[in-house]
Amino acid sequence: MYFLSTLPIMARHYRIRSAKDLILVVIIAAVMYGIQTLCTKKFDMEPRTARVIGVIAAMVVALILVFSFH
Repeated sequence: MYFLSTLPIMARHYRIRSAKDLILVVIIAAVMYGIQTLCTKKFDMEPRTARVIGVIAAMVVALILVFSFH
């Protein structure tokens, strides 16, 4: 699954130090995977386009979560 393959990359990039950071990374990766799956299955988009939309949605969610938690 693409969702599980992104976790080590995100963990290494963001230097996870606490459980709260791990929860944030898991939520962000889940949003990215969910949006990609929704776009490819429901709206019949190409995987590359769905991945871009998923990454953009994950960045928006990441900004919201980081500013609300810190």
